[in-house]
Amino acid sequence: MPKLGLNVHSTLSTTAIQFGYEDYDQLGELTGSAKNGYCVKLPRCLRWTHSSVFVGECKAAFPWFEDRPDMYRNIDILDILARTAVFHVTELVTIDFAINALSRKLRPHSVPASFFARIAKLNLTLRLPYAFCFGGSITTPKCSYHDTYFRLDSFLVQLKGLKRFRLMLDHDSHHAWARVNEMYLLDPFRKFLETKNRDLLVILPKLHPRWEDPERHFMEGNMTAFPLLRHVRQRFHAMPTRSKYWIVEFKPDFPFLLGVPQRTMQEIEDAERELMKTHGSLQYVVEREYAHMIERRRKRREELSRR
Repeated sequence: MPKLGLNVHSTLSTTAIQFGYEDYDQLGELTGSAKNGYCVKLPRCLRWTHSSVFVGECKAAFPWFEDRPDMYRNIDILDILARTAVFHVTELVTIDFAINALSRKLRPHSVPASFFARIAKLNLTLRLPYAFCFGGSITTPKCSYHDTYFRLDSFLVQLKGLKRFRLMLDHDSHHAWARVNEMYLLDPFRKFLETKNRDLLVILPKLHPRWEDPERHFMEGNMTAFPLLRHVRQRFHAMPTRSKYWIVEFKPDFPFLLGVPQRTMQEIEDAERELMKTHGSLQYVVEREYAHMIERRRKRREELSRR
């Protein structure tokens, strides 16, 4: 079971200070997993955690608190973690667990629904299966991609304490991102992203000029109601061979001229758009040049090894 040291000196509530207890500077442990739930354990010598005021606060905040007297020492830290920590989620199975917790389908001793509802900062980074981006049904032993993904809107709406949300999407293939339908993928988030009084940001890969389409993509002509940031995709990919070995191949997405010295990103993108109008695809040219460069380096290493 993974463990994470947690310094509780600066994070415990003011209840301890209010009653003059000075033993709140000890070290606790956050243990658990997405499957079994999380628990924060504090040393039993923390006398203030059993004060009547503290227990009363916990009963008011957590409906299930009275049924778990052994959890008295854990609630304060869970609440502070939810309100102050940045939660990074990279798998839909974690979202599926949280959805079940919020709907109280899990056993009562698991992570409480009130913990998820108090989360203030959430970063959701998903690398989706390429087939799923085109409406394919993907099912893993742990959860259904389609069912969980399209329940994200109801999950986010239940996070009443959420103040900052970052969403970053990509797929797991070397094919151009512009081939997918961005509006289809962002449909579960659309209603939530249009809400006000939240710090929201959506991060998507840059669009290839050949396949960009205002009916499928968020472009300058159809501005979104939420902040959108574009980034450069992964350019080197591990590719399987017929002999069951893996090799690294250079498969760039737009812009292909990235790395040209003394040029800004905007200058590179503008230059590529103009070149594509007259010369067609630059992808083949760039990949061929990189292949030649790698071959020259290989021959050079062989020559040096013979000396």
